[in-house]
Amino acid sequence: AVRFLIDFIRSTPVLAWLYFLYFVLPFYGIKLGSMTVGILGLSLYDSGYLAEVFKAGIDAIPKGQQEAARALSLSRRDTVV
Repeated sequence: AVRFLIDFIRSTPVLAWLYFLYFVLPFYGIKLGSMTVGILGLSLYDSGYLAEVFKAGIDAIPKGQQEAARALSLSRRDTVV
């Protein structure tokens, strides 16, 4: 579900998000100011790209690093941090 959401956010143009937040949400009773819409729309759009950046960073860690952490008896929390 999260993968679909990230792909949906990334594949939709940022202008479409801004139009949706500014013009469509008031039909449903959610009225936001223009500055709020701008910040929320750009934050939502960029969050999809940042999720991909973090995922790529985690995927780039070699398998040997996890094996070395297990060999040193590090906890899962210490391994991730």
